[in-house]
Amino acid sequence: MDRFKLMETYAAVVRSGSYTRAASELGVTRAMVSRRIQELESTVGARLLNRNTHGVAVTGIGADYFESCATLLSDLRTIEERTRANVASPKGELHILATKTFGEMVLAPLVAEFCALYPDIDVHITLGEGRFDPFAGNFDLAIRTLPIRDSALVTRAIVTLPRILVASPDYLARHGTPTTPAELTRHNCLDPSGAPHSTWEFRGPDGRKAIRISGTPHANTSTIVRHAALRGLGIAILREYLVFDDLRSGSLVRLLDGYELDKRTLHVVRPKDRHPPARVRLFIDFLADRMKDYAKDLSQPAA
Repeated sequence: MDRFKLMETYAAVVRSGSYTRAASELGVTRAMVSRRIQELESTVGARLLNRNTHGVAVTGIGADYFESCATLLSDLRTIEERTRANVASPKGELHILATKTFGEMVLAPLVAEFCALYPDIDVHITLGEGRFDPFAGNFDLAIRTLPIRDSALVTRAIVTLPRILVASPDYLARHGTPTTPAELTRHNCLDPSGAPHSTWEFRGPDGRKAIRISGTPHANTSTIVRHAALRGLGIAILREYLVFDDLRSGSLVRLLDGYELDKRTLHVVRPKDRHPPARVRLFIDFLADRMKDYAKDLSQPAA
Protein backbone atom coordinates (compact mmCIF):
# COMPACT_ATOMS: atom_id res chain seq x y z
CA MET A 1 0.00 0.00 0.00
CA ASP A 2 1.00 3.63 -0.45
CA ARG A 3 3.51 4.46 2.29
CA PHE A 4 1.96 7.87 2.90
CA LYS A 5 -1.45 6.25 3.43
CA LEU A 6 0.06 3.96 6.08
CA MET A 7 1.74 6.90 7.80
CA GLU A 8 -1.48 8.92 7.69
CA THR A 9 -3.33 6.04 9.36
CA TYR A 10 -0.66 5.67 12.03
CA ALA A 11 -0.73 9.40 12.81
CA ALA A 12 -4.53 9.31 13.14
CA VAL A 13 -4.34 6.40 15.60
CA VAL A 14 -1.72 8.15 17.73
CA ARG A 15 -3.62 11.45 17.80
CA SER A 16 -6.96 9.82 18.64
CA GLY A 17 -5.60 7.05 20.88
CA SER A 18 -8.01 4.57 19.32
CA TYR A 19 -8.34 2.38 16.24
CA THR A 20 -12.08 3.00 16.22
CA ARG A 21 -11.82 6.80 16.33
CA ALA A 22 -9.03 6.75 13.70
CA ALA A 23 -11.23 4.60 11.43
CA SER A 24 -14.09 7.09 11.79
CA GLU A 25 -11.77 10.02 11.01
CA LEU A 26 -10.36 8.33 7.92
CA GLY A 27 -13.69 6.93 6.69
CA VAL A 28 -12.54 3.28 6.72
CA THR A 29 -13.29 0.21 8.85
CA ARG A 30 -11.51 -0.58 12.11
CA ALA A 31 -10.20 -3.78 10.51
CA MET A 32 -8.63 -1.72 7.72
CA VAL A 33 -6.87 0.50 10.27
CA SER A 34 -5.53 -2.60 12.03
CA ARG A 35 -4.21 -4.06 8.76
CA ARG A 36 -2.52 -0.78 7.85
CA ILE A 37 -0.76 -0.53 11.20
CA GLN A 38 0.45 -4.11 10.90
CA GLU A 39 1.75 -3.45 7.38
CA LEU A 40 3.53 -0.27 8.54
CA GLU A 41 5.20 -2.05 11.44
CA SER A 42 6.27 -4.83 9.11
CA THR A 43 7.70 -2.25 6.68
CA VAL A 44 9.72 -0.33 9.30
CA GLY A 45 10.67 -3.52 11.19
CA ALA A 46 9.63 -2.29 14.63
CA ARG A 47 6.63 -2.28 16.97
CA LEU A 48 5.14 1.19 17.03
CA LEU A 49 2.05 0.61 19.16
CA ASN A 50 1.12 -1.60 22.11
CA ARG A 51 -2.54 -2.70 22.11
CA ASN A 52 -4.50 -3.35 25.26
CA THR A 53 -8.08 -3.36 26.49
CA HIS A 54 -7.90 0.37 27.20
CA GLY A 55 -6.74 1.35 23.72
CA VAL A 56 -3.26 1.84 22.29
CA ALA A 57 0.01 3.08 23.75
CA VAL A 58 2.87 4.43 21.70
CA THR A 59 6.24 2.72 22.08
CA GLY A 60 9.44 4.72 22.40
CA ILE A 61 10.34 4.06 18.79
CA GLY A 62 6.75 4.76 17.85
CA ALA A 63 6.87 8.20 19.49
CA ASP A 64 9.97 9.17 17.51
CA TYR A 65 8.40 7.81 14.34
CA PHE A 66 5.20 9.77 14.98
CA GLU A 67 7.11 13.07 15.21
CA SER A 68 8.80 12.37 11.89
CA CYS A 69 5.47 11.32 10.34
CA ALA A 70 3.72 14.45 11.56
CA THR A 71 6.41 16.69 10.07
CA LEU A 72 6.50 14.80 6.78
CA LEU A 73 2.70 14.74 6.40
CA SER A 74 2.48 18.44 7.21
CA ASP A 75 5.10 19.24 4.58
CA LEU A 76 3.28 17.07 2.06
CA ARG A 77 -0.02 18.86 2.69
CA THR A 78 1.70 22.22 2.30
CA ILE A 79 3.20 21.15 -1.03
CA GLU A 80 -0.16 19.85 -2.26
CA GLU A 81 -1.98 23.03 -1.22
CA ARG A 82 0.68 25.20 -2.88
CA THR A 83 0.48 23.12 -6.05
CA ARG A 84 -3.32 23.33 -6.18
CA ALA A 85 -3.15 27.08 -5.66
CA ASN A 86 -0.55 27.42 -8.42
CA VAL A 87 -2.69 25.41 -10.85
CA ALA A 88 -5.71 27.55 -10.05
CA SER A 89 -3.70 30.76 -10.33
CA PRO A 90 -0.25 30.08 -11.86
CA LYS A 91 2.60 32.25 -10.63
CA GLY A 92 6.29 32.72 -11.27
CA GLU A 93 8.62 33.66 -14.09
CA LEU A 94 8.25 32.40 -17.66
CA HIS A 95 11.25 32.81 -19.97
CA ILE A 96 10.54 32.54 -23.71
CA LEU A 97 12.90 32.61 -26.69
CA ALA A 98 11.45 33.36 -30.14
CA THR A 99 12.70 34.49 -33.53
CA LYS A 100 12.65 38.23 -34.09
CA THR A 101 10.22 38.44 -37.01
CA PHE A 102 7.70 35.99 -35.57
CA GLY A 103 8.01 37.59 -32.16
CA GLU A 104 7.28 41.08 -33.43
CA MET A 105 4.64 40.22 -36.02
CA VAL A 106 2.63 37.46 -34.32
CA LEU A 107 3.76 36.67 -30.80
CA ALA A 108 3.70 40.20 -29.34
CA PRO A 109 -0.10 40.64 -29.21
CA LEU A 110 -0.59 37.07 -28.01
CA VAL A 111 1.81 37.58 -25.11
CA ALA A 112 0.05 40.81 -24.20
CA GLU A 113 -3.24 38.90 -24.08
CA PHE A 114 -1.66 36.13 -22.00
CA CYS A 115 -0.24 38.65 -19.50
CA ALA A 116 -3.66 40.27 -19.14
CA LEU A 117 -5.27 36.87 -18.46
CA TYR A 118 -2.57 35.73 -16.00
CA PRO A 119 -1.12 38.81 -14.25
CA ASP A 120 0.73 36.71 -11.65
CA ILE A 121 2.98 35.17 -14.33
CA ASP A 122 6.08 37.30 -14.95
CA VAL A 123 6.80 36.84 -18.66
CA HIS A 124 10.29 37.48 -20.05
CA ILE A 125 10.73 37.36 -23.85
CA THR A 126 14.00 37.32 -25.77
CA LEU A 127 13.89 37.70 -29.55
CA GLY A 128 16.79 36.37 -31.55
CA GLU A 129 18.01 33.74 -33.96
CA GLY A 130 20.35 31.97 -31.56
CA ARG A 131 20.25 28.25 -30.86
CA PHE A 132 18.08 27.15 -27.95
CA ASP A 133 20.41 25.69 -25.32
CA PRO A 134 18.48 23.44 -22.92
CA PHE A 135 21.45 23.31 -20.55
CA ALA A 136 21.90 27.04 -20.19
CA GLY A 137 18.93 27.26 -17.84
CA ASN A 138 17.89 30.65 -19.19
CA PHE A 139 14.71 29.68 -21.04
CA ASP A 140 11.67 27.61 -20.18
CA LEU A 141 10.78 27.21 -23.84
CA ALA A 142 11.66 28.34 -27.33
CA ILE A 143 9.44 28.92 -30.37
CA ARG A 144 10.98 27.77 -33.64
CA THR A 145 10.04 26.97 -37.23
CA LEU A 146 13.21 25.20 -38.37
CA PRO A 147 13.56 21.51 -37.45
CA ILE A 148 15.43 20.81 -34.20
CA ARG A 149 16.93 17.39 -33.59
CA ASP A 150 18.18 17.05 -30.05
CA SER A 151 17.49 14.16 -27.69
CA ALA A 152 17.61 16.57 -24.74
CA LEU A 153 14.58 18.46 -26.03
CA VAL A 154 10.84 17.88 -26.13
CA THR A 155 9.21 19.33 -29.25
CA ARG A 156 5.50 20.01 -29.74
CA ALA A 157 4.18 20.92 -33.18
CA ILE A 158 1.78 23.87 -32.96
CA VAL A 159 0.67 24.85 -36.47
CA THR A 160 1.86 24.81 -40.09
CA LEU A 161 2.85 28.20 -41.47
CA PRO A 162 2.78 28.36 -45.29
CA ARG A 163 5.49 30.11 -47.28
CA ILE A 164 4.55 31.86 -50.52
CA LEU A 165 6.13 33.78 -53.39
CA VAL A 166 5.25 37.45 -53.70
CA ALA A 167 6.21 40.46 -55.79
CA SER A 168 4.92 44.00 -56.25
CA PRO A 169 2.72 44.86 -59.25
CA ASP A 170 5.41 47.35 -60.29
CA TYR A 171 8.11 44.65 -60.44
CA LEU A 172 5.86 42.32 -62.44
CA ALA A 173 4.97 45.12 -64.86
CA ARG A 174 8.65 45.71 -65.59
CA HIS A 175 9.94 42.12 -65.57
CA GLY A 176 6.94 39.90 -66.32
CA THR A 177 5.07 37.36 -64.22
CA PRO A 178 6.58 33.86 -63.96
CA THR A 179 4.17 31.02 -64.66
CA THR A 180 6.47 28.10 -63.76
CA PRO A 181 9.22 27.68 -61.14
CA ALA A 182 11.84 27.32 -63.89
CA GLU A 183 11.23 30.93 -64.98
CA LEU A 184 12.43 32.17 -61.60
CA THR A 185 16.03 31.75 -62.74
CA ARG A 186 15.51 34.85 -64.91
CA HIS A 187 14.30 36.97 -61.99
CA ASN A 188 15.86 38.74 -59.02
CA CYS A 189 14.83 36.42 -56.18
CA LEU A 190 14.98 37.46 -52.54
CA ASP A 191 15.52 34.85 -49.84
CA PRO A 192 15.61 35.69 -46.09
CA SER A 193 18.40 33.16 -45.49
CA GLY A 194 20.94 35.82 -46.44
CA ALA A 195 22.82 33.40 -48.71
CA PRO A 196 23.94 34.62 -52.17
CA HIS A 197 22.33 31.50 -53.69
CA SER A 198 19.41 29.44 -52.42
CA THR A 199 17.32 26.49 -53.58
CA TRP A 200 13.54 26.80 -53.62
CA GLU A 201 11.63 23.53 -53.77
CA PHE A 202 8.15 23.30 -55.28
CA ARG A 203 5.46 20.65 -55.63
CA GLY A 204 3.15 21.05 -58.58
CA PRO A 205 1.42 19.38 -61.54
CA ASP A 206 4.74 18.11 -62.90
CA GLY A 207 6.04 16.80 -59.59
CA ARG A 208 8.73 18.12 -57.30
CA LYS A 209 11.11 20.76 -58.62
CA ALA A 210 14.20 22.29 -57.04
CA ILE A 211 15.16 25.69 -58.47
CA ARG A 212 18.44 27.41 -57.67
CA ILE A 213 17.89 31.16 -57.39
CA SER A 214 19.88 34.28 -56.60
CA GLY A 215 19.20 37.96 -56.11
CA THR A 216 19.99 41.12 -54.19
CA PRO A 217 19.85 42.57 -51.64
CA HIS A 218 21.07 39.74 -49.43
CA ALA A 219 19.45 39.82 -46.00
CA ASN A 220 19.09 37.30 -43.18
CA THR A 221 15.82 38.75 -41.97
CA SER A 222 12.36 38.46 -43.47
CA THR A 223 11.54 42.07 -42.62
CA ILE A 224 14.20 43.47 -44.96
CA VAL A 225 13.21 41.04 -47.72
CA ARG A 226 9.57 42.12 -47.39
CA HIS A 227 10.48 45.81 -47.72
CA ALA A 228 12.64 45.05 -50.74
CA ALA A 229 9.71 43.27 -52.38
CA LEU A 230 7.38 46.17 -51.58
CA ARG A 231 9.82 48.54 -53.32
CA GLY A 232 9.71 46.42 -56.45
CA LEU A 233 13.21 44.96 -56.17
CA GLY A 234 12.34 41.32 -56.82
CA ILE A 235 10.36 38.17 -56.07
CA ALA A 236 10.46 37.17 -52.41
CA ILE A 237 9.79 33.95 -50.54
CA LEU A 238 8.12 34.80 -47.23
CA ARG A 239 5.79 33.34 -44.66
CA GLU A 240 2.20 34.19 -45.40
CA TYR A 241 1.55 35.86 -42.05
CA LEU A 242 4.25 38.43 -42.79
CA VAL A 243 2.60 39.67 -46.02
CA PHE A 244 -1.06 38.98 -45.19
CA ASP A 245 -2.01 42.67 -45.07
CA ASP A 246 0.12 43.48 -48.14
CA LEU A 247 -1.75 40.88 -50.18
CA ARG A 248 -5.13 42.23 -49.11
CA SER A 249 -4.14 45.80 -49.93
CA GLY A 250 -2.67 44.82 -53.32
CA SER A 251 0.82 46.08 -52.43
CA LEU A 252 2.09 42.56 -53.15
CA VAL A 253 0.78 39.83 -55.44
CA ARG A 254 0.98 36.09 -54.80
CA LEU A 255 2.75 34.09 -57.51
CA LEU A 256 2.69 30.51 -58.78
CA ASP A 257 -0.59 29.55 -57.06
CA GLY A 258 -0.50 26.15 -58.74
CA TYR A 259 2.73 25.25 -56.95
CA GLU A 260 3.28 24.62 -53.26
CA LEU A 261 6.46 25.50 -51.42
CA ASP A 262 7.80 23.37 -48.61
CA LYS A 263 5.88 24.25 -45.49
CA ARG A 264 7.37 25.09 -42.14
CA THR A 265 5.82 23.99 -38.88
CA LEU A 266 5.87 26.14 -35.77
CA HIS A 267 7.22 24.21 -32.79
CA VAL A 268 7.53 24.83 -29.09
CA VAL A 269 10.73 23.35 -27.70
CA ARG A 270 11.56 22.77 -24.05
CA PRO A 271 14.13 20.75 -22.07
CA LYS A 272 13.22 17.09 -21.71
CA ASP A 273 14.74 16.62 -18.27
CA ARG A 274 12.51 19.21 -16.61
CA HIS A 275 8.93 18.65 -15.50
CA PRO A 276 7.29 21.81 -16.82
CA PRO A 277 5.48 23.86 -14.17
CA ALA A 278 1.84 24.83 -14.66
CA ARG A 279 2.71 28.24 -16.14
CA VAL A 280 4.77 26.63 -18.93
CA ARG A 281 2.06 24.10 -19.83
CA LEU A 282 -0.54 26.87 -19.67
CA PHE A 283 1.35 29.09 -22.11
CA ILE A 284 2.00 26.26 -24.58
CA ASP A 285 -1.70 25.34 -24.63
CA PHE A 286 -2.64 29.02 -24.97
CA LEU A 287 -0.24 29.50 -27.90
CA ALA A 288 -1.49 26.36 -29.65
CA ASP A 289 -5.10 27.51 -29.34
CA ARG A 290 -4.44 31.06 -30.56
CA MET A 291 -2.20 29.97 -33.45
CA LYS A 292 -4.85 27.60 -34.79
CA ASP A 293 -7.27 30.53 -34.89
CA TYR A 294 -4.57 32.63 -36.52
CA ALA A 295 -3.99 30.03 -39.23
CA LYS A 296 -7.73 29.92 -39.95
CA ASP A 297 -7.77 33.71 -40.37
CA LEU A 298 -4.90 33.49 -42.87
CA SER A 299 -6.80 30.94 -44.92
CA GLN A 300 -9.83 33.19 -45.34
CA PRO A 301 -10.09 34.80 -48.80
CA ALA A 302 -9.70 38.55 -49.05
CA ALA A 303 -12.93 40.53 -48.80
